[in-house]
Amino acid sequence: MANDTKKKDQSDLLDKDLVSMMGFRLLNNGGLQTLKTAIEQSADPGQVAGQFLAMLTGQLAEYSRDEFGVDPGIFAQPGSFLDQQIDYVKRKLNLDDKFADQLYGETLEVMKAAAKGGTKIPTQGMPQQPQGNRPLGLDGGI
Repeated sequence: MANDTKKKDQSDLLDKDLVSMMGFRLLNNGGLQTLKTAIEQSADPGQVAGQFLAMLTGQLAEYSRDEFGVDPGIFAQPGSFLDQQIDYVKRKLNLDDKFADQLYGETLEVMKAAAKGGTKIPTQGMPQQPQGNRPLGLDGGI
């Protein structure tokens, strides 16, 4: 029994590492630039950036569940995907702590609302993706 728990813990850790690395890659392949544009051009940058990160997280959760059998619950666990992605965005875009906290809260609220009601994550006000640069294009490979 203890062996099964240890294997499950190791599997969860590998899943967390896998999805975090995929998230970093998506951000580095145009996602950070899209996010920066959203923050600079929006009347409510926290909300728009939160929607963007929630959309990225939702798409990645779906993809990793379907392709690798990853439990989508790991995305919002403390110290996991969402925390790591927001810390990364904060560092790369030079965001202050207050805005990063707002971004975390907005992202989590959008994810919770989508999970509760089965509603789609809103994309109104989101910047258009540049042609040929598809940071959320999981079909193009990660």
